[in-house]
Amino acid sequence: MNSMLQRFKGYINANKVSFILLLCLMAITTVITLYKLQIQFNVDVAYWDTFQYLNFARRFAFPGLNNDLSLSPFLPYLTSLLFSLGYVSSHALFILDGIIYILGVAAFYCLLKMRFRAVESFAGSIIYATFSVVLTWVAVGGIDLASVSFSIMAILFTIMAVKKDSRYYYLAFPLAAIAFFTKYTAGLIGLIMLFYIFIKQDYLRNLKNMVVGILIGSVIALRFIIFFYTTIGNPFPFLGQFKGTVSNAATTIDSGFNPDYLFYLKNLPNYISSISNQTDFTGFLNPSLSDPTLIAYLLLGIMVLGLLIYLLNIYLKVRQLPLEKLKDKMGLLKLGIFIILLITFYTSIGDVSYVISIVILLIIFLFIYQFFRYLQIKNADFDVTIFLWLAVYMVFNSILATKNDRYFVNVMPALAFLIVLAINCINNKTNFNYGKIDISSLLSTVLVVVVLSSTLVFLDQIPQNNYAHDMKSISQWLHNYDDEIFEKTVYSNHWPGFEWYLNKRIYRAIPQTKESMFKEFGDLKEFSKFLQEKKAYYYIYRGTDLYIPDYHVIKRVGIFTIFEIDNPKNLEEPDYIQFKPSIHI
Repeated sequence: MNSMLQRFKGYINANKVSFILLLCLMAITTVITLYKLQIQFNVDVAYWDTFQYLNFARRFAFPGLNNDLSLSPFLPYLTSLLFSLGYVSSHALFILDGIIYILGVAAFYCLLKMRFRAVESFAGSIIYATFSVVLTWVAVGGIDLASVSFSIMAILFTIMAVKKDSRYYYLAFPLAAIAFFTKYTAGLIGLIMLFYIFIKQDYLRNLKNMVVGILIGSVIALRFIIFFYTTIGNPFPFLGQFKGTVSNAATTIDSGFNPDYLFYLKNLPNYISSISNQTDFTGFLNPSLSDPTLIAYLLLGIMVLGLLIYLLNIYLKVRQLPLEKLKDKMGLLKLGIFIILLITFYTSIGDVSYVISIVILLIIFLFIYQFFRYLQIKNADFDVTIFLWLAVYMVFNSILATKNDRYFVNVMPALAFLIVLAINCINNKTNFNYGKIDISSLLSTVLVVVVLSSTLVFLDQIPQNNYAHDMKSISQWLHNYDDEIFEKTVYSNHWPGFEWYLNKRIYRAIPQTKESMFKEFGDLKEFSKFLQEKKAYYYIYRGTDLYIPDYHVIKRVGIFTIFEIDNPKNLEEPDYIQFKPSIHI
């Protein structure tokens, strides 16, 4: 025990600056998280899917409600542990979301430290932590940011397993499994991990520890596979979602339908640094609706300049190679295959499944790594792996026909890496030193001060108007109005929210309008007929401009309206059905 303590003290003394910066980073992100939590506690749930995760968590903790159980389960499962201890509140999910964000930023700092100096890594971590699209989703109760945090940890421990101790695989693969079950699209991080292991040929040296790590990850996966099988009879519900994304089956009736491949590139400045001009919290959750700041263009300018220097260095290395080596037959063959792959990728992107596009990308980046290694590019393995991360998620997000600002969070760590790489390249190119201060230290410090100043403005201007309080109020009213509410069938066009507040199964029904996502109902008479066939005693509508035949309004709160059946006898079974004899075959 004493020897371990001494080794730890020795490590801290040897890496004092790195450790101090890590503590500062965690302190800053903790303050940001606490501020966001304070806002979120006041706003309450402002995001549709957060209600789904809360309902799922309650189902984990207290089996009974038969709500949607095919969602990504890990964050709801964690939340259910707090529910089981008696803390049944949306705040439990917000707090867990905030803690995972802090851990993800700390892991990103450690990841950058394996490639850059401490001050550069600190700047990169602050930049990532305060990207508008990241900061927006801190402690909101979504799964996107949490899945990225676990993905960062999985990549970190994979690189540590290869470079330091293969026993880190015991953490890398379980964290990859956790990232996947936090959000299924995070499964792509597994491909990036395997790519790094493959190019370093670590599977030849440390196969045993890799297998152990995979087995530990499989145990975590088994926990949820068994749950799905015992509750919905399908151990792999995520395969349905996978088939949907592979076929890109979204249509114009999907709320997030957007076939524009350049949507995320067009809004890139907004995702980096922007100030919301929205008046309600739900609108604030979409940075694409905000106004980009000058800081966004400053960071993009630094990134572009750094990449140009990076490419110039590669060009200069190529020029130094003897001409006969460049004309080597095998080299020309590889160059020809590489060009064909690039053309195939460019011409087929969007016309084929993203799976094929990503497979082509993996092969392209394998060629790039081999070329970098041939040129003896320092840290080629690390750089190419993070470049691959950027390319894979950029392609995946862009090809999918459904788009949402929060999806782009999975690109932001790689984008922050590019900015740090740019700082490093600019520093190496200038060779400026003033005592112990160089361009890297100066630029990193300036950027930290600038982005943190912008963060203060960003946080101060978060709108706190939200409809959740009206949902909660009208739900409490309905509880008081009808003490038999739990025996009655309720439908709504915002079923996840009312399921959370009423603590009972709420069914989905959306009336026909020209703008409706769903086309089941020809007109409001048909809609009323549908509700009565489903024995709907109440219908709760998010809106105020609806008339439903055979139903009357009993309460309005804000934008929500409760309809009650005019004649409850219309919901009763006819006598001939009640006494119809059973037929056994």
